[in-house]
Amino acid sequence: MKNIYVSPFGNDANHGTLLKPLKSFQQAVNNLVSLRKDDPLSPVTVFFRGGTYQITYPINIPASASGTKNVPIVLKAYQHEKPIFTGGINLIHWTKLTDKKVLQRIPHYSRNKIWVTDLKKMGIVDYGSLIEAGKRAELYCNGNIQILSRWPNTVFTYIEKTIDKTHFSSEEKGHFTYSQPRINNWINESQPCVEGYWKYDWSDQHQEVEKIDTLSKTITLRKPIEYTDGARFYGFNLLCELDAPREWYLDRTDGLLYWYPPRGILPNNANVILSKSNAQYLVELQGCSNILISGLNFCYSRGSGLLLRNTESCTIELSTISNLGKNGIDILQGHNATISRCTLRVLGCLGLNVAGGDRQTLTYGNHKIVNNIIEYYSLFKRTYQPAICLAGCGDFVSHNVISHSPSSAIRLVGNDFTIEYNDISHVVEESDDQGGIDIWRDPSYRGIIIRNNRWSDIVGGTKVGVAAIRLDDLISGVEISSNIFIRCGSKIFGAIQINGGKDNVVNNNIFINCKTAISFSPWGQIRYLKALNSESIKKLIYKNVNINSNLYLNHYPKVSNISNGADINIIKNNLLIGCDNSFLRKNDKVDDKNNIILQKETLNENQYCSKEFLKKYNLNAIPIKNIGLERNIRQ
Repeated sequence: MKNIYVSPFGNDANHGTLLKPLKSFQQAVNNLVSLRKDDPLSPVTVFFRGGTYQITYPINIPASASGTKNVPIVLKAYQHEKPIFTGGINLIHWTKLTDKKVLQRIPHYSRNKIWVTDLKKMGIVDYGSLIEAGKRAELYCNGNIQILSRWPNTVFTYIEKTIDKTHFSSEEKGHFTYSQPRINNWINESQPCVEGYWKYDWSDQHQEVEKIDTLSKTITLRKPIEYTDGARFYGFNLLCELDAPREWYLDRTDGLLYWYPPRGILPNNANVILSKSNAQYLVELQGCSNILISGLNFCYSRGSGLLLRNTESCTIELSTISNLGKNGIDILQGHNATISRCTLRVLGCLGLNVAGGDRQTLTYGNHKIVNNIIEYYSLFKRTYQPAICLAGCGDFVSHNVISHSPSSAIRLVGNDFTIEYNDISHVVEESDDQGGIDIWRDPSYRGIIIRNNRWSDIVGGTKVGVAAIRLDDLISGVEISSNIFIRCGSKIFGAIQINGGKDNVVNNNIFINCKTAISFSPWGQIRYLKALNSESIKKLIYKNVNINSNLYLNHYPKVSNISNGADINIIKNNLLIGCDNSFLRKNDKVDDKNNIILQKETLNENQYCSKEFLKKYNLNAIPIKNIGLERNIRQ
């Protein structure tokens, strides 16, 4: 066994001993590669002492740093110390704003609350992009993201009327009118921007404003977009709207950052950090195998945290990945990656982007996402950025706690995924026509099991609603069993929403105080066949994979009857308690057996899930005490 030691107070000219440690992560990797070359039979552990390590460029861990099953490589925190790898910079030298010209541009009621610091004096001159994910500088106070000055502060305003683009040439920009007089004040802003759900409430986009005409009350955007009357949006990067705690504004010409701190915060006594690093990732593992990263913490970058590309049997555990402009961890191909007992929070986009396995051969990626906390994600790009996205075949998600996001908790793109023992709440809080789990459009996605999970307080949506589990556009053959749903579903969506799919089985679930337990959008045989025979769907099911192959027919026998029986799903042995509406919004062709409806809730959820209660209705117990983080490792 050989050890390498690293400390923020070390020196890369040292030998990497406990008394004379190295200083940088990258030099530790370089030394590790040399040791592996000279002595491939000895395990190596790299110990990182506590403290803050500044990361400017990606740390590259190459395949030559790999271990083997019997000769592991470990990169870990030393004892109980806390090493932090950051792409941010602490902002200091805050003073109260006294510049009268600037104060006049700020709402009068917040003028005595604004502080300022000079970024140029701290050597910060790259401020990134205002509208591109992974490239925008963000401000954080004591670990909490601050808000780039905006209006409205927490909700949206609305397009009054779109201007018909047929009146313009293809070179013209997007144009729309507004009715709110307050927007007139934005005309003096140097780089006003807007974010909105311009056409659909499941698709958001950031845009730069090119011009504001206060006479016609028209906003012109720099790039053409699809939009519609009444679309919701808000303006940001507006000094004139710096009027609420946590808001900030950066003058990109002078390098002065203005901030309205949270109540009770004195800027010079707080941990105020601006994300500075433009690295796509803080750490990249390329082609590695048998490497364990344990107890390390990665934060405050404009980009993503870690990349595992084509790795084999690599693990990240007991680590915090937080305060990032883009994704927490990307796992791209490879096999047997494990993310365990980590906390991923305050992320601009995805929590974990996981691709592994081969759908054509049904070879498993065998990636495991277990016992993690994932919260406050999809903060920049607010749609289609779930806590976990699985793409490929044969990956597993279990015992995670996922919460607080405008977007979905999980998106599934592939086959043979198992989602179990997760506790998911307060997601899909802003977008519409979505699900806590969202799966859509490809009827060759098969072998998906969603069981023994707890879902609660998923009630967002604007027009059609949101569901805890959404099987959208032909998704078929999914098993949903032994879940408990509490206060899920909204508008015309139930806690489970099935749109045009077949052969789905919803069995032995409990629905408590849900608006509707299960809603259906039946397509009928004619529409179903038309979609199935479209060129886009035929490409998915016969070219991307081949559902007529012996492999698929043996593995998923029901695909042999894919053309028949539109809308036939099996709904059986479910318990509904205190749900507002009827069990099914529509039940065309649904096989409905032994579903129990109780009008009033009288017990708690543990009692409803118990064997003693459910056996009265010939239902099986739901293991609610095992849902969420496993008891022996609760964080």
